[in-house]
Amino acid sequence: MTLRNFLPVLALVITICSCNKSESHKHYNIATDSIKAQLDTLLGSEGNKIDSLADLGMRKSKDSTDYYYFTLYHASSMMWKNDTHGMDLLLKKCKRYADATKLSPKLNDLLAKYYVLIGNRAMMNFVYKEAIKNYNLAYSYQDKGTNKLYKTTILTDISDGYLAMPDYAKGASCLRKVLLVSDSLNNIDAKIQATVGLAEIYTGLANYPEADKYFKSAKKLLPYMHGRQRFFYYNTLGNYYFYKGDYKYTLKIFKIINANLNKMTGNDFDRNITWLNLADAYIRNGMIDSAEIYHNKCKDFYLKTNNKTAIYYLETQNIAMLLQRNRLKEVRPLLKNNTDSSVISQQICLRYNYLVDYYTRIGDDHNALICLKRLTHINDSVKSETQKLATAESAFRYQQDSKALRLKLDLSRSQEHYRTSQLLLAVSLFIISLLVLAYWGIYRYNKNRHKRLVIDAKKRILKLRMEELRNRVSPHFIFNVLNYEIYNRKQGNKETDIKRLVNLIRSGLEQSDEICVPLCQELDFIDNYVDLQRYGLSNSFEYNLEIDENVDDDALIPSMIIQTAVENAIKHGLRGLEGDTRLDINIRNIGKIMQILVTDNGRGINAFEAKDDSTGTGMIVIRETLAMLNERNEAKMVYELNENPNGKGCQVKIIIPLEYNYSLDV
Repeated sequence: MTLRNFLPVLALVITICSCNKSESHKHYNIATDSIKAQLDTLLGSEGNKIDSLADLGMRKSKDSTDYYYFTLYHASSMMWKNDTHGMDLLLKKCKRYADATKLSPKLNDLLAKYYVLIGNRAMMNFVYKEAIKNYNLAYSYQDKGTNKLYKTTILTDISDGYLAMPDYAKGASCLRKVLLVSDSLNNIDAKIQATVGLAEIYTGLANYPEADKYFKSAKKLLPYMHGRQRFFYYNTLGNYYFYKGDYKYTLKIFKIINANLNKMTGNDFDRNITWLNLADAYIRNGMIDSAEIYHNKCKDFYLKTNNKTAIYYLETQNIAMLLQRNRLKEVRPLLKNNTDSSVISQQICLRYNYLVDYYTRIGDDHNALICLKRLTHINDSVKSETQKLATAESAFRYQQDSKALRLKLDLSRSQEHYRTSQLLLAVSLFIISLLVLAYWGIYRYNKNRHKRLVIDAKKRILKLRMEELRNRVSPHFIFNVLNYEIYNRKQGNKETDIKRLVNLIRSGLEQSDEICVPLCQELDFIDNYVDLQRYGLSNSFEYNLEIDENVDDDALIPSMIIQTAVENAIKHGLRGLEGDTRLDINIRNIGKIMQILVTDNGRGINAFEAKDDSTGTGMIVIRETLAMLNERNEAKMVYELNENPNGKGCQVKIIIPLEYNYSLDV
């Protein structure tokens, strides 16, 4: 969402911008140097004024070098108008003249401007190394030319090239040089470009305290900013709040830009990037209808100009809007588009964050984990760039300190030699210590991050396993209840009240969704269940529930652990038996455990094992659930099936520690 996402076009704008603030464009001086100065104050969007002044300069030129220098202004105007063919013709014309002319300070000025335009064209084609190469050539020629102020503009262009690669350390180094030069020459325009540029770099590296420091410096320069510099400042500030996660303030900033677009800038690029950023701000604030309006307003512009980064960003916004509207099926076709090599890491991070949400919501944990790993890899790269920048800053400051020390040595070399050696050693040891600490910090961070990822993955897998187990209980319970009802009706017994049957099934579903429930809730459910099952049992069936006074009704137990034992006792032990049948549930606390006994006088264990229609699902789920929970507790739960010690039938013994942890945390 940053302005750096569209560096190729931005580089063109900055190149044409001046190093000197313009008071008025109505009156032009006749001298060629004065015309050049006035041209340097014009923005790229003021193409007609640039062409008019360039024509005036060509007519007033006293030699051919000045004439071709003004010709290059025509070429820059054509570049802004996307007339690359006309631009190339003028560039070739100027290069032929330069090759045939002897070097001079004025010719160095011309060659510097020529290579800046060549670099800008390379930026338009996303060939960043070629652009930096030409900008460095321009800087070397300008260093031997007459217009020393133009060096700050070239340094800004070099910075843009490095940031597009991205190489934040070298980009920041260039902007720091611009700051030094602008302070020494009192060049406000160059200082504005460098200060806001450094704020943007630290925003991109998520170093918000450092970015905030440069934003405060830039805010002091607001009264000196012309329209487009204000646009650059507010756009960067909006991105700062966006990446900090303050989306409410992000929306406020981009609304300010949109309301003042005509005052700040008049070109289509700035207008459409504002709408693109505004669309994302609305998305982050959940205002999808407003987001869609601005999304559609800028869509045609970027498709027409074939801006790969912007198109990728538009597709990311589409995914975000579809996710917020819960239209998951429409997201998948958008995933087939490959990432273009020109798309920067910040845009890819935004896309992967949405993809993690998408895959998680459709239950595709494999692809969600892949996206998380890729996102982590990109974030690690950004952190690596942060470390490189920190090292480069230390080296830069050390370099400045060294220059100051050399001046002192010239004044008193013999007295300062020993102290200087000590200082250099201390600084070197300090830098080495910083590097060692930084390496150790990165190592510890990566190790802890990997450990957290493993723990999170295990926790997710464990929850999925538990959900799968609990989901198996629901259909098993419903099948048994309905199967019994069918059996009951075939036997000609009294039909069950449908409302009670539905309530029982609903309660069973709710119980099976929970890992643990209060004891009183489990017992209420069992009472209803036994009451409905009475019609299939003998007339002399007896159900007894005994709970000691020291048992807490709200004590947590695994859901359906008693119900499963009761269901099996009725289904396999008591149903169809004549005579006196009984089911006893006895609950009491013994020390630090709760003991639950479920006893019947039915057919016994052998009858249970001989049942052909039994799947044993309930018992399997209970045992696997206890196995997973016991892994996280020193005191274990026990579930045992034995013969009734008081006669025929079975007895289930359940032992639950009173201080038991039902959390699935790893």
